[in-house]
Amino acid sequence: MSVNSNVIHETSPATTASKVPPLRLFSWSIRKELWEHRAIYWALLAVGGLVSVGLIYSAFRLPGKIEYLATLSTSERLAAYDLPYSAAAMILMATMVLVACFYCIETLYGERRDRSILFWKSMPVSDPIAVLAKFAIPTIALPTFALCMAIFSQLVMLIASTLMVYVNGLSVSALWALLPISTMPIGLAYFVLAISLWFAPVYAWFMFVSAWAKRATLVWAVAPAIAVIAIEQLTLNTSTLTQVIKSRVVGVASASFTANSDSSGRDSRADLVPDPGKFFASPELWIGLLIAAALLIATIRMRRLRDPI
Repeated sequence: MSVNSNVIHETSPATTASKVPPLRLFSWSIRKELWEHRAIYWALLAVGGLVSVGLIYSAFRLPGKIEYLATLSTSERLAAYDLPYSAAAMILMATMVLVACFYCIETLYGERRDRSILFWKSMPVSDPIAVLAKFAIPTIALPTFALCMAIFSQLVMLIASTLMVYVNGLSVSALWALLPISTMPIGLAYFVLAISLWFAPVYAWFMFVSAWAKRATLVWAVAPAIAVIAIEQLTLNTSTLTQVIKSRVVGVASASFTANSDSSGRDSRADLVPDPGKFFASPELWIGLLIAAALLIATIRMRRLRDPI
């Protein structure tokens, strides 16, 4: 009897599962999240498709605008050629942030609402691994997918523009000389990284609310910020906290890029130049990351203690 018991004990699923490396459990948890929330990348695919169609339409109009663009100054001409590429990237990045926020608000609340958390807690995946895997979706998985979609859309625009210019007997080399082809992917990858780090405390806050709130998670997620702005304006007549919240929501570009100015001090291009030195030396970035870490610790504890709805 004792021999049989030992054999059963040694080959039990719990014993085997406990030997799975944490990194593999983390990888499996990310794959589970991507499988359960397929809408997050279908949304990016849909927006990326629409952006690509818009860029192709813009490429068809390019030959007719070349004569007009030739009358502009060098900086204005550079900005005009670069505008569709920048606009496409910004649309995809904004979509990524919006999708990531809705995912964070829903992910932990959803598993409590449908009580699937009871099943997942029976699996050999700890609360820290589960929460960090969910946090990796808006900070790693979605940015990587959005970056690929943005590069693909810009590549479609470049090919379509090149074909249209060539068919109309215009100079392809002149077109390519006006576009920062070699630096666009690098700048885009840097911007995606900056967005992931800058919005980390926002994502962590939404996940904490998702683990804590019993209902109306979206209201609980945004109401405190609105209340802080209103109370500060009405009672103190200041805008310090308002500016902090505004900077966190819309200030990632100004925090991570610097305007490219000519010798006269005017902007020589409409776009911005990546400035990682300024970004990684920003106290706002590191304070935000510390807040995100604290919120993730609180979220892990909340997931452990909170009962299903």
